[in-house]
Amino acid sequence: MIKFLFILILVLVVAVSGTLVLLEDPGYVLFSYADTTIETTVSMLIIIFVSVVIAWIIFIRIIKLTVFLPDHMYALGQRRRQERIRKYFHQGLCALAEGRWKKAEKLLMTSAKNDKLPWLSYLAAARAAQHMGSNEKRDYYLQLAVKSDSDAEFATELTQAELQLARGQQELALASLNQLVEKDPNNAFIMEMLLTVYQQLGEWSMLKERLPEFTKLGIINEDQADKLELEALLFITRNNVKQDGVTGLISNWESLTRKQKNNEVLVHEYAKQFLLLKEDDKAEQLLRDAIKHNWNTGLVYLYGRVKSGNPEQQLKLAESWVKSYSDDAVVNLSLGRICMHNRLWGKARIYLEKSNELGVRAETYFELGVLLEFLEDNEASMLCYRNGLKLAVNDINVQVQDFSKDSAGDVTNGIN
Repeated sequence: MIKFLFILILVLVVAVSGTLVLLEDPGYVLFSYADTTIETTVSMLIIIFVSVVIAWIIFIRIIKLTVFLPDHMYALGQRRRQERIRKYFHQGLCALAEGRWKKAEKLLMTSAKNDKLPWLSYLAAARAAQHMGSNEKRDYYLQLAVKSDSDAEFATELTQAELQLARGQQELALASLNQLVEKDPNNAFIMEMLLTVYQQLGEWSMLKERLPEFTKLGIINEDQADKLELEALLFITRNNVKQDGVTGLISNWESLTRKQKNNEVLVHEYAKQFLLLKEDDKAEQLLRDAIKHNWNTGLVYLYGRVKSGNPEQQLKLAESWVKSYSDDAVVNLSLGRICMHNRLWGKARIYLEKSNELGVRAETYFELGVLLEFLEDNEASMLCYRNGLKLAVNDINVQVQDFSKDSAGDVTNGIN
């Protein structure tokens, strides 16, 4: 329409300009054909020519409008329809962002039913359905998204895994993520969700295998990777002990790297598991080597609980620590226990009493009470048991109070 008006105006301007020029000298034109002659001025000829051109343009325009009117009206209707669809889609997204799930679902499904590429509307509708607690509708909308556009299958599966994880459907999310990883193993978002699922499901073996991938993609740093590896190793150790006993525990220890074998937490865990399996000599050897290379009070404490097959050698090693750590309550407690194992009652009493002087513990009072009861000093024994019980009760009360404070803080934070 604009082009047509432009041409018409241009023709009129040229005609008027030519007419003004020819008014001064109209000129003379003669047409002769057979017995017919036509005489006119140049200005009149131009006017006739321009009129014919304008008439022809108008005629062609009318013909086009008549012939192509249905197509024009259809295209106009399609444009208006697409505008309505876009309006529904935008309103649906706004409702979704505002938390008006039902309205969002209705608007998005309306836009999806009338759109040539409805998969985005279906994905957004699936999110709205999930917020309303309808997993069935969510999955139905996701299926519609895949059917509507096969090229959007990956994006739809990714959305499905994300929604399953948010809903707490970890097993389903894990299955979805495993399929996605096969298609795009370098997708950081997928791998981040996979790490979360592994942790929530306790899939520590698989998590440990993929730690290099998580680190490479920048999902975790080296320190986080070390902590996760340690947590995974602790879980694997306990799990293998349940399944394979001592054999599995020994095999696991031998499979560790040198760095891992020097980790105090792992040494403590393996030694504890050996003690639980009544393999005290293996625990003693493990702890002896670890303490020799790196002094650790926690390992010293555990060493005191070992019932070694060679108690004299165990005592000799423990007494060598007194030179440097005579004022350590844990060292004296462990020495008291080892002396009791060696049936050295007098030395055991000295070490246990000194441990209490350095720092009272309920378990130290208990060991001392057992010793005094064996020595038939019943009055002193009962006093130790009583003092130990008081300490234990106080410790429990302190833990309860701390738990109450933490719980109250959580509630307060939740209210705020």
